[in-house]
Amino acid sequence: MDTEQPVIDARLAQLTLDANNSTPLYIQLGEQIANAVRAGVWRAEEALPSERTISEQLGVSRVTSRKAIETLINQGMLQRRRGSGTYVIFRQTQATTQLVSFSTEITQRGLRPKSVWIEKLSRLASKAESLSLGISSKDRVLVLARQRFADDEIFSVERALVPGWVIPDPDRVDQSLYKAMAAEGVQIERAIQRIRAINADKELAMQAGVAIAEAMLQITRTSYDKDGRIVEITDTFCRSDRYDFVAEITADSLGNG
Repeated sequence: MDTEQPVIDARLAQLTLDANNSTPLYIQLGEQIANAVRAGVWRAEEALPSERTISEQLGVSRVTSRKAIETLINQGMLQRRRGSGTYVIFRQTQATTQLVSFSTEITQRGLRPKSVWIEKLSRLASKAESLSLGISSKDRVLVLARQRFADDEIFSVERALVPGWVIPDPDRVDQSLYKAMAAEGVQIERAIQRIRAINADKELAMQAGVAIAEAMLQITRTSYDKDGRIVEITDTFCRSDRYDFVAEITADSLGNG
């Protein structure tokens, strides 16, 4: 009588564990799954194989599989759904040394970016705004505030100030502010980003879909063109459960410490 052979998951076959390594198997397994998720082997909202399938195919115990998955659940990468399985949660991983628009980042990950405008208008700059942007108080400024979504889930709230000479008409900004700038012949040469932790006030909490006083990350980005002129000052308020920030550090930057 033929014995039914187990179905081999080709993606699991890419994972390699070393029983002779001093690192516990469940940690190795967790790191392997995490790396596979970051590489797009399993995508956002996709179910992982069951603990039983992982155990049988990789030759590890159910305890090892369970501990590896629980570790990633605690890290916010995976989510258990009752009666359905374990799913990948999308988190936007952004390098602090690269300037990439939200729309580009989300699209590259196979998701659909969307903006819901809270405010989009052109008006005279206030004294504080003119000083921050390096323009005259008689100049106009674009005020752009919106919720940023990925596949209908709120990821952040963005509030931008753009000098009127950069984009004269706010209606020219659709999904991507940077594409609108490029269409006007404005290219960003460099940007400075500052990141700090905040607690959401009532208005921000409502816009971001979080609880009042919940911890969020505020990124203030000031961008410059090749002539050193400021072309935007944008505050992005990020949900801490949906963002990771990565900085690459070279040996030279470590100094002698």
